[in-house]
Amino acid sequence: MPRAKKQATETNNEIKKEIKTIGVLTSGGDSPGMNAAIRAVVRKAIDNGMQVKGIKKGYQGLLNEEIVDMDSHSVSDIIQRGGTILGTARCKEFTTLEGQKKGADICRKHGIDGVVVI
Repeated sequence: MPRAKKQATETNNEIKKEIKTIGVLTSGGDSPGMNAAIRAVVRKAIDNGMQVKGIKKGYQGLLNEEIVDMDSHSVSDIIQRGGTILGTARCKEFTTLEGQKKGADICRKHGIDGVVVI
């Protein structure tokens, strides 16, 4: 195996070991395809042995700790539905450094190692 590819593989393996739980949220306004994206994130994460936490109502839901466990059942039969099953909202507080620090603290509290934002 070429050296660069071997290093990339080792780096990817290290990341997989570190990230055990991801959060997924939708931000901004509803749009077509959001549910399909949520479904893809949840299923791929589960296939990679990760746990998934759904964050309702975007960044506002993160700051309010509206966080739910997700599994393959929670994303079944959603791709044909419009909008987002998680809901979305705008959040002025998250645009501040204090709001972002609060969000990071909440992620740590819930064991969330990374967030996928749609």
